[in-house]
Amino acid sequence: MPIHDWTKVEAGIFHDFHSDWIQVLKRALNSGLLPPQYYALSEQKAGGVGPDVLTLEAESDDDAHFYRKMQRILSIRCTADDRVVVAIEIDLAPLLTVSASYECKDAVAAYVEPVGVGDALPDMPLFLVPGGHVLVPLEATYQTAWMGVPVRWRKVIDQNAAL
Repeated sequence: MPIHDWTKVEAGIFHDFHSDWIQVLKRALNSGLLPPQYYALSEQKAGGVGPDVLTLEAESDDDAHFYRKMQRILSIRCTADDRVVVAIEIDLAPLLTVSASYECKDAVAAYVEPVGVGDALPDMPLFLVPGGHVLVPLEATYQTAWMGVPVRWRKVIDQNAAL
């Protein structure tokens, strides 16, 4: 399923989808994709400085500010001490999204896949330790979360969608 054009709906519709997608990713990772010494949690940023997850236009500046304060990330934690070892942020920009994964060893290596509206999402490596990763099933989890979008909004977002 290709990435949809989320600019066709207000920011709150995307926020609902985004929140569900984070939960679907969390369940996928905690259902055996992560090694047993790690677990995934969805976490909410309460404003402050940080990357903007919602890059869509809102109806007003107040709406945009409201949804930015409700950003959700997926953290991967170590079971030994519950520290965050990785944070996943999902950002579907209107025209181009870059799927990026970073590996920190002697130097930082970036693995980048540019995608846009109409493209399928690639599975991306999630580096837990240098040289060790699991693949995050972005496309499969996107499809699962998409099915939770109300039919009324799926028709607006994707007029070719099989409903």
